[in-house]
Amino acid sequence: MRFSAQGYTLVELLVVISITAIISLVTFVNLGSFREDESLKQSSFALQTNLRTTQSNATSNRQCNGNSVKYWKAKFIKVGEQYKLETRCEYDYSVGVIPPGCVKVENQVECLVSSYSLESSNVIGKISSRHCESTDLSTSPVMIVFAPLSGRAKFEFTGSSCPPSPQILIQLKNLKTSTNISTVTVDQGGLIYVE
Repeated sequence: MRFSAQGYTLVELLVVISITAIISLVTFVNLGSFREDESLKQSSFALQTNLRTTQSNATSNRQCNGNSVKYWKAKFIKVGEQYKLETRCEYDYSVGVIPPGCVKVENQVECLVSSYSLESSNVIGKISSRHCESTDLSTSPVMIVFAPLSGRAKFEFTGSSCPPSPQILIQLKNLKTSTNISTVTVDQGGLIYVE
């Protein structure tokens, strides 16, 4: 009776282990990039949700501090290297006490309703308009004013020479992978979407 030895040689085992290690390494590297892409996507959708909530407050004619609101606003403010989005309401001033968190501007009262900041690894890289794509509007305050009932958007660029635009583009980028960019577009007609 003859016995034949069956099994794998040491070289065959080393080849399989090497291939498995290379595949695992590539998967691990891509998993980190995937997480950053997902983080950027989530920040874009969160920004879109905050803008839509502000617009929804305008279309539903939601009151602010018990007063009929003239405008609901989304204001981008630069704090250090980060931006935050403030939701504000504006109503006509009548005699009385101005509530905390509100300021009187001429005959209007403007109140801070909420504030949202992006995750630390994701930042607003550039805010531009379709008419001034080469101009970075991020250096000056940018405000989106939503009209009551219709929800139409009007854009205010303080300190910019850009003409009125039908759209603004808010580019978000990830600081860890600077090649990844997501754009939130706000249309004058009220459409807010992520590209």
